[in-house]
Amino acid sequence: MSEPRDTWSACMRSARAALLAPLEDPEHATGARTSTTELLRTWRWPSFSSWDTWLFLNVHSGSSGRRRSFVRRLRWRSDLDEQRLRAAREPAGRFTATPTIEVTERDHDPSELAARLERLESIGLKALAPSRFVTLDGVRVGLSIPGHLTTSWSAVPSGWEELDAWIREQQAWLDLMF
Repeated sequence: MSEPRDTWSACMRSARAALLAPLEDPEHATGARTSTTELLRTWRWPSFSSWDTWLFLNVHSGSSGRRRSFVRRLRWRSDLDEQRLRAAREPAGRFTATPTIEVTERDHDPSELAARLERLESIGLKALAPSRFVTLDGVRVGLSIPGHLTTSWSAVPSGWEELDAWIREQQAWLDLMF
């Protein structure tokens, strides 16, 4: 049997991969002709609780002309996986490194996201210097705008405080939505 620490690390790596995986079109499997566009992705991964990733998506169905704008939240339920790991320590227990990921969706008004992105466009970013410190515990936050920017950090880079505040504001709004 693997060491619990190694098994837990494998589960964390699998969760990270699932939360940052390229978008899979949910209607693709049904054979429907759809076009799905990821507008924005943001994440918050605290050291000692569940990790959340939110994706803003637009789906256009070519056959019906139907359009849908929604937010998909992916949550790694690390609390449940920790319970599974503890139970695996029992004599007959077994733990697989497959993370427990919850997926929920909420429709959203595209004009509200457009207004939020307009505010983001006004934020200037200072060029980054290599980090001189390491953080062990805390919260990793990130932002991805496909084709433009993908970044994340545990400690806010100097000169990026306004972007960090914008991301945290969006995540607070998303917490209320879900």
